[in-house]
Amino acid sequence: MTSREQNERTTETIRDHFKRRKRRTLAVMAIGIAVGAAGVGCVFRDIGGSRFQPVVLAVIACGAAIILGALLYLDRTRCPKCLWRLGPLLNTPGLNFCIHCGISLDTPLYQRRRVP
Repeated sequence: MTSREQNERTTETIRDHFKRRKRRTLAVMAIGIAVGAAGVGCVFRDIGGSRFQPVVLAVIACGAAIILGALLYLDRTRCPKCLWRLGPLLNTPGLNFCIHCGISLDTPLYQRRRVP
């Protein structure tokens, strides 16, 4: 890890960490939607006939599984201090602190330890 990456990680706030998790979730959900849409498109176009129908249905199920996995990843987001689940509350406007322990979301995620 370079010093620049290490400096960025030490200055990252809890809010930035949550935003990064939400961006990852949206990217994975977009992939899942694309996979599912490709499968649905193949069903409506009747590509491959009945011989490939189980494969197309498996592609649709895979797309749905990717979407559900991304939502589960976002739902399992926890407060770094008290480990309370904050995933369902991440889209709440005006959320500035953990509702369980009260830590501000603008505090650094990785705090440096003092060297005596």
